[in-house]
Amino acid sequence: MTRRKTLFLALAIILGLSTVLMMRQAMHRPQNANGLEILVAATDIPSGSFLQLQNLRWQAWEPSHVTEAFIRHTANNGQEMIGAVARQGIRAGEPIMRGEVVKPQDRGFLSAVLEPGLRAVAAPITNVTGIAGFVFPGDRVDLILTHTIRSGENDGVGQRRASVTIIRNARVLALDQNSNDQNNNQPKVAKVVTLEVDPKQAEVVTLALQLGTLSLSLRSLAQDGGKTLAEPVGFENGRYTLDSDISRLIPAPRDHTDVSGEVVRVLRGKEKSEASFTQNASSDGKDKDMVDENKAATSNP
Repeated sequence: MTRRKTLFLALAIILGLSTVLMMRQAMHRPQNANGLEILVAATDIPSGSFLQLQNLRWQAWEPSHVTEAFIRHTANNGQEMIGAVARQGIRAGEPIMRGEVVKPQDRGFLSAVLEPGLRAVAAPITNVTGIAGFVFPGDRVDLILTHTIRSGENDGVGQRRASVTIIRNARVLALDQNSNDQNNNQPKVAKVVTLEVDPKQAEVVTLALQLGTLSLSLRSLAQDGGKTLAEPVGFENGRYTLDSDISRLIPAPRDHTDVSGEVVRVLRGKEKSEASFTQNASSDGKDKDMVDENKAATSNP
């Protein structure tokens, strides 16, 4: 019995000493004495990346080493940095400097978000074409064009409707004027989406706006991880849909690959000929002409 009491007493003394030691260490920490903490990177932050909650943390710092460029711990400035963009890469544990990030309300924010050589292009969306607001900045989407095309003479249909994916795996930069994916976790229907594309794809989107309606198709982040550039596809391997493909009441065209046709008159010296000029989808995903291009030449009869 005496041995058990002695053991309990020794354990109590050890626990008491440990508690006192921990309290003394905590009291002598500089951050508790001065209340000075700065914002640092919790993970590696690549250049052009959005700052998210899991990328940031507060850390005590030697007061004599803290300058005005550091972001000190206050009641609000931590939330203000969420959604900002890193101008340059920041390693885990490094302080977040004011000059290294640009916030959404700052001038030049959108240009800082763009990857080198890419462009930002905007397109109108609705609650249907914008997936009911379940698309957020940073998501990857396909862009689908739905429009009316001229029907062939023998189709028995005056006009046809078709849809085609014109851009794949484009990064969403902003919805309306919001580029922060954590500013509001609730779905919100936007009127305009801003996408990251290359210069040629910007021309494709701009022209598509004049042809018909654009819709977003959300891609899986698990499937499309990384930063894959968007790419136009056109009529790649049958990647388009006609109205007759979804309704049996609409007759299918006799030549499904014949989208449009023209008759070209060719003059070779005194000889005259006519050639039918059509477009077909090739196996490499590009539209190819059925007739080679000929230079027209004229001569006196």
